[in-house]
Amino acid sequence: MAQRLKVPETQSAKGPEAEGSRGHRAKGPMVQRPNGHEGQGDSMPKRIALICFLSLVMLMSVLGNLLVMSECSSIIMKIKTNYFIVSLAFADLLVSVLVMPFGAIELVHQHWIYGETFCLVRTSLDVLLTTASILHLCCIALDRRSEVN
Repeated sequence: MAQRLKVPETQSAKGPEAEGSRGHRAKGPMVQRPNGHEGQGDSMPKRIALICFLSLVMLMSVLGNLLVMSECSSIIMKIKTNYFIVSLAFADLLVSVLVMPFGAIELVHQHWIYGETFCLVRTSLDVLLTTASILHLCCIALDRRSEVN
């Protein structure tokens, strides 16, 4: 028989404001930053490496999706499956332009800096565009299945 573990409830001295953007506490030592926010004590080289890595991922995503869209849109490649692929690439391009930069900024700053309304907009866009990508993959799979039979 499984036992339930009781997790102790802890509340910081500063209240919910000291918690992360989604109500989660950051792990690690909390330090006071020059801008008045508390966060983990990451060193500057780690933050620069994180920024470079995230920028590279976003750049590769944008360029890769543009390449797919340009190649599949050529006159020679006008078949039904390629329309699905171009549409998938466009949905992923929107994710890399509208969602990923703000997620990267949140990750680097370790808190959301744009306000509650834009947080809801970005989260909605993230869910919408990710769902669109998944549905495109389903359409491509069904199209390939119908081509096999």
